[in-house]
Amino acid sequence: MKGLAVVFLFLLLIVAIANAQYIVSPDSMRANKGIYIGSGKITMVKNGTVDIDPPSILAGAMADVSVTVTGLDAASPWIIVVSPQGALSSGLGVAYARVSADDQITVRFDNPTLLAINQGNTTFSYLAVK
Repeated sequence: MKGLAVVFLFLLLIVAIANAQYIVSPDSMRANKGIYIGSGKITMVKNGTVDIDPPSILAGAMADVSVTVTGLDAASPWIIVVSPQGALSSGLGVAYARVSADDQITVRFDNPTLLAINQGNTTFSYLAVK
């Protein structure tokens, strides 16, 4: 139950960060060199969409797909959240997303089923917080 509470608080933080673009202007973030939440400082929030066409993923396997998101640097710690704008094929999941190189995120797809899954091109929303 404690873990569920932590996940819930994390999701609330992500929602607050996503809405921060409407609360704190980019000019204000530059002037103040970021915004503070508790003892942490947020210096950049990026959001948008990317089209991802995962390969056919074999049963019980995972696949990484890299996409370009301009403005991300691999040297900084980022929180990356990706979410499909439509339904994924039954059984297919997103394990995680990370900044894998400058201007690039890599999304890991997981297929725990007993059959191969070929998702096809899907639009994903992303939120990147530094």
